Amino acid sequence: PSKSYMQRAVAIAYLSDCKTIIQNPSFCNDSLSALKIIEDLGCSIIFDKILNEIEIVPKVNPQKSEINCGESGLCLRMFTPIVALLSQPIKIFGDKSLVRRPLDFMINPLKILNAEIQGKSLPVIVKGPLKGNNKLILSGNISSQFITGLLIALPHINGKSILQVNNLRSKKYVDMTVDILHKSSIKIINKNHEKYEINGNQKYHLKKYFIEGDWSSAAFWICAALIGGEIILEKLNKNSIQPDKEILNIIEKVGGEYFFKDNKLFVKKKSLKQFTFNAQDCPDLFPILSVLGAFCNGESKIFGVDRLQYKESNRGRVIVEEFSKIGINIRIENNFMIVKKSRIIGGIIDSNNDHRIAMAATIAGLFSEKGVLITGAESVRKSYPDFWKHLKKIQVQNT
Repeated sequence: PSKSYMQRAVAIAYLSDCKTIIQNPSFCNDSLSALKIIEDLGCSIIFDKILNEIEIVPKVNPQKSEINCGESGLCLRMFTPIVALLSQPIKIFGDKSLVRRPLDFMINPLKILNAEIQGKSLPVIVKGPLKGNNKLILSGNISSQFITGLLIALPHINGKSILQVNNLRSKKYVDMTVDILHKSSIKIINKNHEKYEINGNQKYHLKKYFIEGDWSSAAFWICAALIGGEIILEKLNKNSIQPDKEILNIIEKVGGEYFFKDNKLFVKKKSLKQFTFNAQDCPDLFPILSVLGAFCNGESKIFGVDRLQYKESNRGRVIVEEFSKIGINIRIENNFMIVKKSRIIGGIIDSNNDHRIAMAATIAGLFSEKGVLITGAESVRKSYPDFWKHLKKIQVQNT
């Protein structure tokens, strides 16, 4: 299940005026962090393993004065504006790489909205309530996740709010937020991803929501099939607006084959041509595309390396340093990740506690000569706890 949709659904359920049923929920670490946050903010959460759903009843218990975002960048950037709706001060914590992520781009806009913020890095203390009738001018070139948080929080306050966003990247992640808000009876006017108009005093009503399959996770298996044969993937929405559905574009670029039938995606290797791809709006594809490029003829280029600095690791640097160790010919040049067809011998890769590095290294290892040992492999729990179980379902023939 998509952790991006799951976390958004959990946040909106906290603000909803009714009980929310989340079907096909995600239980990765980031999703569990979101659930723990709203539980600490007073929600009641009931798990039904038989039906595979979660029932969330908003604000039935006394709230705590602190929340822990774990290692989730989305939780940090989304829930900071949401807890700023409260007049009670809330202390916000995070773990591991999250404490190094920048907060300065959030502080001034929240202060304009009447929030009080103590601290410039985690932990910080946030106190509201936010007030409306404001226009915020925001830069969208670092992260769309804070914009997601504002879009979820601002319909709750008095007065109209206007967000003017310059140079918005990851537009589809913001589209996902607007999509689920519309399904929660919240109206937001999107003017060409440059201006968002939000009326205040709206009521959130998310009664039942199904979490669709995760295209970010699917990308690893799709690339494995393009390198080594064929695969069938279930529970993916072919009409999804998830940014990483762009992996279908990659299938076409390298000369692979895919089709949907009976709600299943069939992917098959045909050729492996070099490719050029702009990943600025889907930077999570970088690790696996770097591996795929090593099997493609010629030299493949992936644009948008500047989007990788503030991930679980400095992902651009880690991709080059670690993948080079196993034989991948890879370098960074003018915001491009450039990968040449390589002989992947194998070796040891340090995931740097980055789930997507660990999963991409796994796919490289499947088709390496001597295998790959991955340290920090447990990091996959951040987004895809069933990754190793699913890995055992596939059969590999080296090419």
